[in-house]
Amino acid sequence: MSKTYLTVRLSSLGDVLLTTGVMAYWHKIRRYRFIMLTRAGFADLFRGHPAVERVIPVQQNDLSLMQWWDLCHILKKKYQSMEIIDLHGNLRTMLLKHIWPQQTHTYAKLSFYRRLFALTGIKIAGKKLLQNNIPQRYATALESFPPDPSETTPRIYLSNTELLQAEQTLKNVSGTEGVIAIHPYATHETKTWPRQNWKTLTSSLDQAKIPWIIIGRSLNPLYPGDMRDLTNKTDIRQAASIIKKCSALVTADSGPMHIGSSTGTPVIALFGPTSREWGFYPCGPDDVVLEKKLPCRPCSLHGRSKIKCGVKCMENIQTEEVMIAIKRIL
Repeated sequence: MSKTYLTVRLSSLGDVLLTTGVMAYWHKIRRYRFIMLTRAGFADLFRGHPAVERVIPVQQNDLSLMQWWDLCHILKKKYQSMEIIDLHGNLRTMLLKHIWPQQTHTYAKLSFYRRLFALTGIKIAGKKLLQNNIPQRYATALESFPPDPSETTPRIYLSNTELLQAEQTLKNVSGTEGVIAIHPYATHETKTWPRQNWKTLTSSLDQAKIPWIIIGRSLNPLYPGDMRDLTNKTDIRQAASIIKKCSALVTADSGPMHIGSSTGTPVIALFGPTSREWGFYPCGPDDVVLEKKLPCRPCSLHGRSKIKCGVKCMENIQTEEVMIAIKRIL
């Protein structure tokens, strides 16, 4: 029997994108459908998704406490016959659930284990966290036992037109196949590889005659003026289409890392201040996570903290390691 849920995940890019796979899973096994409540900037992630009936875009000014409270009552009036799936678990979603007349469902966020592992690094907490990735944890909102990670891999549904446009972009830039997509940026600077390392990587790719292209957004593009540097020149879906047509994506722990997973493109992810224990890691059959064991890792959930030891966790990842991973995929 078909059933529609109001599903909530407000931010950020990666977290929102990770909901797409679990909703596809529920749609496949139970024919459930969803109305997605998320920030307006992420609405395009759900275009073409077979399980998503529509997206309710949340504007920035909706997030103040009074505006959010008003929005909660508007949603209640319009969608009060539906149950809620809370895939965020913050104060705002608690307020929404507080006034909701129907049953609400919340996923196993494992906040206690995350805090314990972040503060102490104790192994038992880390093992608990590594049992399931974030999409599997999302699934616990409705499931007694998380499905296999392959069942909840994030998915972005791209049109033939979008893919043809991406093919043309790559042809114009590289004129060949086997292109490596590079995303050298991150929201928090501590999470990205040193800038010189990215330049060394592109030089190594040039020497190996492996074409590359840069995607992402930054105030400081890696190669401004180089036609291979598409920094700030693509939206989310254009970037996803380009990644889909590339042979691999090299990135730090970032939103585009999850875009790579959602397109099925092999991902080479560089992890520094964050950790796989948080659950935000790519887990496709050809994905690679490069990281270094240091006593100070992980230093935070999102990489925001000031790292006393500098960024050795990122600096210690060598260009040669990344090149080896690329060549294995190719």
